[in-house]
Amino acid sequence: MTEDRPPKRAKVEDAEPNEEERAYLINSLKKYEEEFHPLDFREVMNNEKFLNRYWFHAFFMPGNDQLNDTFHLALLSLRWREEFGARSVTEDDLDQGDKDSGGLYARNRDLDGKRILVFCVRNHYKDSEKALARKKFLVYHLEKLQREENGDQITIMFDCEKGSLRNFDLELIQFFIQVMLQYYPHMVHVILVFEMPWVLNAGWKIIKPLLPGPAVKKIKFVTRSTLSEYVSPDNQLAAWGGQDPWTYTWEPEVKKVNLLEASDQEWWSYKLS
Repeated sequence: MTEDRPPKRAKVEDAEPNEEERAYLINSLKKYEEEFHPLDFREVMNNEKFLNRYWFHAFFMPGNDQLNDTFHLALLSLRWREEFGARSVTEDDLDQGDKDSGGLYARNRDLDGKRILVFCVRNHYKDSEKALARKKFLVYHLEKLQREENGDQITIMFDCEKGSLRNFDLELIQFFIQVMLQYYPHMVHVILVFEMPWVLNAGWKIIKPLLPGPAVKKIKFVTRSTLSEYVSPDNQLAAWGGQDPWTYTWEPEVKKVNLLEASDQEWWSYKLS
């Protein structure tokens, strides 16, 4: 990654790559096209928001070479996505017990309009035999939210009320951290930890050292009385003290179009809808 490289410039938070930098990144990634899922490569080529996420995340990486860091982060992520099969996980691949449990679901929006992905801790139980299935379940939700939100950031909420150490799954948490830092960069708007009982403080002491400083700053501990600082009452479930009476039930996804077979016009119509 040295030929015709744009000049290095100072990092500026939230500043997008310029046209020269974007073209250089695209041309550099083109060399590895066969290692990527076709839809991911299509996103790199056509969707500025997709590539921007790697650029924005690289701002927080150590050093001052944002262009080089963006390239290597994108290459790492795109390779993993194809190896893991992130684009290929469907509802048929998901464990029925996970779908029925209510341990993970998306519901409503925060005050900034970001969709909320909820980890309901008390409904999750560690099961080493289901470790891969749980990882696929998480990736499916992230992919679904990317499709629905056109790559916009999401808010993650850990509903810890009535949670206990038997619900603490370190392997899944470590996977979650790795996924969000390396493979779905700049996807998280804020992380809300709701009503964390004292018994889970030991778990937090294990998790915090695994997180870089910028990630720790996104974490907000909230209670029933402070949740409204981030989520309006009409977007809070009744179980959290809000006005939404909804109770969990699995809701199948309705896909608008087969993106692999879509024409350019159909693809853009879907991405912009």
